[in-house]
Amino acid sequence: MVEIPEDVKKVALEAVKKKTLVIGTTNNKCIPNTVPLSAIGYPKIIDGDKFVIVDNYLYKTRKNLEENPFASLTFWDSETLEGYQVKGPVEIKSSGDLYEQIRSEIKSKRPKLPAKAIVILKVEEVYSVKPGSEAGKKIA
Repeated sequence: MVEIPEDVKKVALEAVKKKTLVIGTTNNKCIPNTVPLSAIGYPKIIDGDKFVIVDNYLYKTRKNLEENPFASLTFWDSETLEGYQVKGPVEIKSSGDLYEQIRSEIKSKRPKLPAKAIVILKVEEVYSVKPGSEAGKKIA
């Protein structure tokens, strides 16, 4: 387990507001796929070491995660250029208390969103993506 550093959490919260987040996955043939994330208020950090992502329309991403349950999430602040990439294994849930709580929250804000499942990414690695000499440096 890697505790998500506070500065990383701060940038993640800004990225959610500004919708500057991308999830990366690969299928079982190692073909990559990346898509932007923009669900209302998500991803969110839970338990200090996980990101929760809502699956509204993650067709290829969802298929990839079912075949190869690992992902990277990259996010940045477009004003400061501070940014991070987190990587780790994922778990997909379409039932249970946490799923129902998040689904209810999404549906209360945007009833037409399907909230088909949640993807829980357990952070095992954190890297800087800020331009400059520290880009790509593992920080946790």
